[in-house]
Amino acid sequence: MTAREKSFTRFLKSRGFTWFLILAAAAASRLALLRFNTPPTPGGSGLWAVSPDVWIHSPSISWGVCLLCCCVIGFLMVLLNRAYNLLRTVSVAFVGYFMVMQAATPYALTGFDGGELLAIVVLCSMMLLFSIFMEPDSTRRVFLVFFLLAAGAVAEYGFAAYIPVFILGCYQMRVITLRTMLSALVGILTPVWILWGFGLIRPVAINLPAAPRLDLLFSRPEAMPLTASVITTLLAGLYFGCANLIKVLAFNAKSRAFNGLLCAVGVATGLLCIIDFTNIAFYVTLLNAVTAMQAGLYMRLYATRRGYLALIIMLVAYLGCYIFSFLWA
Repeated sequence: MTAREKSFTRFLKSRGFTWFLILAAAAASRLALLRFNTPPTPGGSGLWAVSPDVWIHSPSISWGVCLLCCCVIGFLMVLLNRAYNLLRTVSVAFVGYFMVMQAATPYALTGFDGGELLAIVVLCSMMLLFSIFMEPDSTRRVFLVFFLLAAGAVAEYGFAAYIPVFILGCYQMRVITLRTMLSALVGILTPVWILWGFGLIRPVAINLPAAPRLDLLFSRPEAMPLTASVITTLLAGLYFGCANLIKVLAFNAKSRAFNGLLCAVGVATGLLCIIDFTNIAFYVTLLNAVTAMQAGLYMRLYATRRGYLALIIMLVAYLGCYIFSFLWA
């Protein structure tokens, strides 16, 4: 790499460029809110309660809550990296990448739909599992992980799909024992038991999700721009994830376990976007967060091998997705 390329790479990882991306994404989301004056069509449902899709009716309040939640997600991403050296960098540029991905995804940064809660819960759950690496006696944190996922599933069935992922995470953290699995089971049952005890739900009156329907997805005005953005994120995540995997295999056991759980969450979210496509908007925020973290790790591992080229291509692709969403509306 030339001296100019090294300087440009440092700029892409700088706090100044990160703040520029964050502010530009916030402005773009506000402009998109004015452009798309109709709220997104509810996609998911709760197993027993009302889905977060319909919690907030005011577009402006929904946008504000969504932006606040995305700031919390960005903070959790930084905290996860700083506490466990997940991405092996002190740069916070991946938060800027995440905000750009959100702004380029129709309705992901213009209104609250519950997907933000999924990202917050999953990031917190990852932090809890990371904290008990090779500590199988820490059953209370395992209980809390599955309690959070089960509580989310009460209002949005998509949370339940991550229960197997975090069981795999327990295996990766080397805490699989009979006690931890019993703690996980109790954590899953406790939210339902508490709500049933207060007479708020009837466990037998479960609302099973409807089968995905392509006609229902593409009847929505945001379907094509949303699909274009998700495909871009899936391709970016696949590239960065595979490139990182080559380097991660040389890490120590602890780092491999941490990055393995990050990869498992990303793969599961990508598959859910494809399988449960009717509810794709619910998963896209977490997909963006995990892909942004993979991009941050990629920039750390391949900084001296012109890694900036892939990043620039990704940012330009998301700019194209944002423009396409305006042309399509």
